[in-house]
Amino acid sequence: MKLSADSLNLRSPYHLLQLGDLTFRFITDQQIHYTVGFYKDTIFMDDGAYHFFIDNSENEHGSYDPKILEVVTVILEAERRRSHQSVYGVIYTKYELFVLTQARVFFS
Repeated sequence: MKLSADSLNLRSPYHLLQLGDLTFRFITDQQIHYTVGFYKDTIFMDDGAYHFFIDNSENEHGSYDPKILEVVTVILEAERRRSHQSVYGVIYTKYELFVLTQARVFFS
């Protein structure tokens, strides 16, 4: 599994910097830094299960930013197209403003 920041940046509202095969960083218009990506599930599921994460490790908060959801959508859609498989997820929200914090993603 590998995604390319070059192809994601064609559709992403924020510029993504590639940190690893499945991990990216971006900075919002409010100068808040996020890391997003996938990591393989090694405990609960068989091969093919990944966790999607979005992390604001600096714990900075700004006003609601719909572009963050757009970035997440671009990444999930790119993986769905790349793998030619369905993406299933359960999304958890941390803030009332629906800033995504974690989704469990399954590829079937």
